[in-house]
Amino acid sequence: SAVTTATRDMRGALRHAADRPALFEAVLTKAPLGLAGGAGWLLLNVTAYEATIFGSAALALGLLQSLRGVGTGVGPALAKRLMASGWSARGLMRKSAAFTFASIALFIAATFAGLWLLVPAALLWGMGSGGGWVFSYTEIQRRGPDEMLGRLASVDMLAFTLCMSASALGAALLIDTLALSASAGAAILLVAGAALYVALRAWTTSLETLTATPSVG
Repeated sequence: SAVTTATRDMRGALRHAADRPALFEAVLTKAPLGLAGGAGWLLLNVTAYEATIFGSAALALGLLQSLRGVGTGVGPALAKRLMASGWSARGLMRKSAAFTFASIALFIAATFAGLWLLVPAALLWGMGSGGGWVFSYTEIQRRGPDEMLGRLASVDMLAFTLCMSASALGAALLIDTLALSASAGAAILLVAGAALYVALRAWTTSLETLTATPSVG
């Protein structure tokens, strides 16, 4: 069936990437961001409902999402300039991930410290995620074989979507079952996403070190 064939092809693409640490990192780098971002999106909606300083929930949600949208356009534009100046796509992919985690953390902090921070935090969040998408896809296209690019992109999107959905659901469960605030739930998922990203970076770096070290004897 089509489902069986697609599943087999995606497993093959993942195995291919697993043998190539840099490609594997590019394929899965958005998954940890999805783990942080899903809870962040939930928090954004809750905050919009509660942020009366913007007038209404609909206006607040529209404003914050618009700022994120502007950021997703600004981020790739800056990415193009940085790559033209000699920065590597992989290095920028890593910096964009760190920038995105930091901007989501700023957004969470804004719900505690001062709602005026929501505006720049939403913009920065969009810039980081927009740039990260450009860099990760650039790395996938640069390092993956042409005949496998579609399958690698499918694995990338599947991992991201699953993590983002699980994050939103997990944050909702934390809020409902433990009576945590939306900010606290998002903070927990942010830490989980950052930890997963650090583990991914450490694993791919260790594999590259092993393959780069010549055998003795």
